Amino acid sequence: MLKNVCVLFSIIFCAQSTHSMLRVSACRSFREIGEIAHLFGKNVIIVLDFDGVLMKDGWNSHALTLARGCASLSRDLAEKYRRLGKELRKFENKYPNLNDPSFFTEISSDLSRICQTLVPVNQRSKKIYHRVNNFETNRIELTDPSIPEVLCEFNKSGIPFFSLSANYDACSRVRSDQFDKLGLTSCFSKTFLVKGASTPVSPYSLAIGCNTVLTAKVLRRNIPEGTPEDAPCRFHGENPISPQIFWKNPGRYYAYFEKNCVSFSKGSTLKQLIFDRVIPQKPKRLVFVDDSKKNVEEVGNACLELGIIFHGIHFRSEQ
Repeated sequence: MLKNVCVLFSIIFCAQSTHSMLRVSACRSFREIGEIAHLFGKNVIIVLDFDGVLMKDGWNSHALTLARGCASLSRDLAEKYRRLGKELRKFENKYPNLNDPSFFTEISSDLSRICQTLVPVNQRSKKIYHRVNNFETNRIELTDPSIPEVLCEFNKSGIPFFSLSANYDACSRVRSDQFDKLGLTSCFSKTFLVKGASTPVSPYSLAIGCNTVLTAKVLRRNIPEGTPEDAPCRFHGENPISPQIFWKNPGRYYAYFEKNCVSFSKGSTLKQLIFDRVIPQKPKRLVFVDDSKKNVEEVGNACLELGIIFHGIHFRSEQ
């Protein structure tokens, strides 16, 4: 085990900070994470990203990225052909005595046919994208089969851990189901997070039952007085609804304007969780695991400000 840990520390990279250097390791296996965590003993807290660390992140899958690109390609191409036609019409007015009067007529006809052909292509491409999207994002699968075993070892060793996920509080409704399907419910059932001084307007949402913090939330707001009944509002998912529908379904919809969504970086959220005593005591040491280097650095800088010994892990699973 020590040999593996030495290998891990040999691939450490450092992110510059104004106070010192952040210690960050790159890991591709969850067992490597366990080995690093156990080096700190019991006096440490483990913080785990959800998408991309515990569950495979379908949003960033290669298939979905390609499908998204194909869906936008035909739309962008059609727009370029329309712009070409517009530019050529300027030439038609500028050169009325062209030797070949059918020149612009034929090109305009060709461009029109191309654009008409691209319409059904775009529609089919979008349908393919949505089907691939549903398949990829609904695939609930562990990033590493050793995760339950490693987390059970943390529990047996008395090492507390929780999940910190950058998502809206609407996800708290499905998060517990995802933990169930991943086989992680029993691992996360040991009570650690507490509500403490957290309030409904805190810039995060808590799923205490599965020890999870969601770093963004949409707050319910009153629709401004004088807003027309048919004026478009937006709720989570960016689907347009009218104020009239919103008022008839207050428990179902959010009035969604930009100012309604509050979101902190994961570093800022960590500081707020300690301030609100959602994390019962400020940890002396913290291991943070995320598939985003930026998130790792943000949490590392927050720990430096708080005087917490930090070890970040940039996790890139072997999937």
